[in-house]
Amino acid sequence: MSYESYEAALEDLATDSGAWGDLATTYGEVRTLVNSCDLVKFEMDGAGKMSGAEDNYRGAFEDIRDLVKSAEEVFGEISQQLLDTKSNYEGASGYAQWMLEQG
Repeated sequence: MSYESYEAALEDLATDSGAWGDLATTYGEVRTLVNSCDLVKFEMDGAGKMSGAEDNYRGAFEDIRDLVKSAEEVFGEISQQLLDTKSNYEGASGYAQWMLEQG
């Protein structure tokens, strides 16, 4: 691997981090939309209550809300880990260049 390839790999880490960060942002926007769903704030009629539809809806809403929030958090963490990896490699850049020149 040449030093130029090493530098290109660092750029790829930044690009990938940006893609994961964009996904986190998108899921943040989706979370805002999910949280604005009004049906969960109102009770259903008696038939909806007796049939369990209200509880089913509330359960599904909470599951979706939690999954979207988790996706936002996990994608944000992946993005940050990629940036941290890039920073770690950049911090060892001189050593990495020497190692590449040896091989």
